Amino acid sequence: AGEARRIVRESYANLGRSAAEFLSANGGGKVSSVMTLHGEEHLRRAFEKNRGVILFSGHIGNWEHGAALLSELGYPMNAIGAEQRDDRVTSLIEELRAARGVTTVGKGLDLRAAMRCLKRGELLAILIDQDVRDRGVFVPFLGMPASTPFGMLKMATRLGAVVLPSFSLRRGRSAEHDLYILPSPWEEGAPGPGESMEEAMTRCNDLVSGFIREYPEQWMWLYPRWASAREV
Repeated sequence: AGEARRIVRESYANLGRSAAEFLSANGGGKVSSVMTLHGEEHLRRAFEKNRGVILFSGHIGNWEHGAALLSELGYPMNAIGAEQRDDRVTSLIEELRAARGVTTVGKGLDLRAAMRCLKRGELLAILIDQDVRDRGVFVPFLGMPASTPFGMLKMATRLGAVVLPSFSLRRGRSAEHDLYILPSPWEEGAPGPGESMEEAMTRCNDLVSGFIREYPEQWMWLYPRWASAREV
């Protein structure tokens, strides 16, 4: 119980720091002054294929900083919509992203809008630790079944886009961060030959879960990740 309380406290603290950093986007200043990119060679190799690059991650660290850094480094950066309960909050998020050169694509999981930017050979960031109810596949996430969006793999299959894992992590309690771009889980295309959508998304969930297990205080635990699975 003591460890659980510590993780929850640190999770809220990280979320508060990340929100403050995001809200200061209009104040100028380079994200590269506080964030270091690791694994750019994987991104550059994928980007040069000109078929679009899908970067998947979870709500861990300061994910908005990661997208802003790539935009700052000259990559055409898009992020799947940030539709909130309050339209004013949605508009604010879109404006703050735009101030950092990040384009918000559609509302929610708008596959058509997302595919347009991939056809242009651009980058698209998707957070897959979201409950999409019956529009997802139910596969393990941190060891428990969870509704998981699989639209990114449908787009990758149709367009030949490269799928890369990407994780933004805070260094302790500081304002400094690291962005890690990992090699694609698939050598050729996603999903692999004979691999079902459930198997492919389990592979993606395992990568996200691994980072959460290593940095549990940086994940947004207050989100009801397993809600739909409990209803099944």
